[in-house]
Amino acid sequence: MLSKKHVKNYVSMRCFLQVVEKQVFLVTTLDWLLTVPWWQTTEDIEDLKAVRNVLDEDHYGLEKIKDRIMEYLAVKQMTQSLSSPILVLSRVLQVLVRLR
Repeated sequence: MLSKKHVKNYVSMRCFLQVVEKQVFLVTTLDWLLTVPWWQTTEDIEDLKAVRNVLDEDHYGLEKIKDRIMEYLAVKQMTQSLSSPILVLSRVLQVLVRLR
């Protein structure tokens, strides 16, 4: 049978490990964010068929996301007034959009 002391030690150790886990996650996330090349930009591809082909070849599934990207690019092409870029965190898709 476990004593109250053992249970108390277990609970405090578990709480400590949860705090450490959150700190590690935070440090890892911040480190990753600092290494992303935020200054890099790419030229937009105007040919929507070529964009769709790249999306289909390089990304299996994700149909809703790919459709949303295509809708955004089509509206941008038709209106010539959308100025906000799509932020892409994958090197494969960086040819499609401009990073700022």
